[in-house]
Amino acid sequence: MGFSFKAFNPDNEYHFKNRMKVCQRNWAEVFGEGNMHAVSPISSFQKEPHGWLVDLVNRFAELGGFSAIQSKLNSEDIELGAISALVQPFGVCAEYLNSSVVQPMLDPIIHKMIKYVQNVEEKDLKDKRLVSIPELLSGIKLLCMRFQPDLVTAVDDLRLDILLRMLKSPHFSAKMNSLKEV
Repeated sequence: MGFSFKAFNPDNEYHFKNRMKVCQRNWAEVFGEGNMHAVSPISSFQKEPHGWLVDLVNRFAELGGFSAIQSKLNSEDIELGAISALVQPFGVCAEYLNSSVVQPMLDPIIHKMIKYVQNVEEKDLKDKRLVSIPELLSGIKLLCMRFQPDLVTAVDDLRLDILLRMLKSPHFSAKMNSLKEV
């Protein structure tokens, strides 16, 4: 998770220093007009184009990164920690993602993970793999803020609920993990 999470983070030092740079390539020529995976925000509040971040995300898409991640996310044997690691980088750069292209890929995983977390039972809370749930829900919240604003409150509530359930759990590791998140 480390490299891609940092590479797609618009607030990392590199992207912050280069936030005024424009895209170095015309991505409409590669993907077709309106089909780029990332675009500079067109907002009066966001004057910095973050063009090099947009270039990086589009280059990732050009090399098949989104397709690879989508097939991995759709595989049956994927671990929760891996899902979290794959979702987090897109959460941090969500404001630069083109919703018409990326949202259809991410919506199913958002709904699948929300349903999964809602169905976690008390006996499952002792499983060390569930440590990734709060982190996963943080990434999903960032995606929801961009793609599905109506789900943001539900994801926040779900995250608080799972942390409370972990805190009330008789399992020491679950309690400690929830305290770490709080």
